[in-house]
Amino acid sequence: MIPTSDDPDERNPTSDNPNLNRRFLYAMLTYLALAVLAVVTLDGLIRIATLVLLGGFALKTYLAVLKSRID
Repeated sequence: MIPTSDDPDERNPTSDNPNLNRRFLYAMLTYLALAVLAVVTLDGLIRIATLVLLGGFALKTYLAVLKSRID
């Protein structure tokens, strides 16, 4: 289906979209804040597990943004 909008962001919403970049930055800052809170409040194995989980989420987010920029 061919888009009818003349707005290039609506035809390809991830094409150098500043909104996508802002959302990506906010997501990464949120992961960072959660990681800092985990380091400060948790200890032992649960801290490591939490940091690994947050790192996995951050990596998944990063890869999704890279994929959307390629498409």
